[in-house]
Amino acid sequence: MTPTPTATATQTATPTPTATATATTTLTAMPAKLSFGRVDVSGTSAPKKVTLTNKGKAPAQISNVTAAAPFLIAGGANTCTGQTIAVKKTCSFDVEFAPAAPGKVAGGIDVAYNGASPTLVLRGDGIAAAAGRPKSASSGLADRSSAGPVSVILTGSVK
Repeated sequence: MTPTPTATATQTATPTPTATATATTTLTAMPAKLSFGRVDVSGTSAPKKVTLTNKGKAPAQISNVTAAAPFLIAGGANTCTGQTIAVKKTCSFDVEFAPAAPGKVAGGIDVAYNGASPTLVLRGDGIAAAAGRPKSASSGLADRSSAGPVSVILTGSVK
C-alpha cells in the first residue's frame, strides 16, 4: 500500500480596513488683529471684544483663553472658557492692554481647545504718563467723579 498524501486547506479571513471619519473643529477669531494704540504706563486700555466662531464640523471644547502680559483677558466678559461651542456658534471675550513700561509691545492670545489655536495678533504702545494728563488713554478724559464741580467757558459770537 502506498501512502496517499492529504492536504487540508484552511481559509482565513483578512479584515478589510474601514475608514473612520474624524470631525474637526476650527475656531476663527474676529477681529484677528487688535491695536490698542498708546496707553499710559500703569493705566489700562478700554476693553476690545473678540468673537470666536466654530467653523468646523464638530463642537469645540474650550478649556481656557489666556493672554501674556501686558495683555489680559477681562474676567467678567469671557463666555468662552469652560464652554463647548457648537458648530456655527460663537463665544466672546474682552482683551485689555495694561503696559508696565514704555515701549511698543506685540503679543497674542492662546485658546486651549480640541483643535489648533486661532491666530490673534495684539499690539499696543506703552507711554510714560505726563503730569496733568489723564491716566486713561481709552477715553482721553480724566476721572472727575470725586474732583468736584468743573467750570466750562464757551467763547464765540452769536449772529
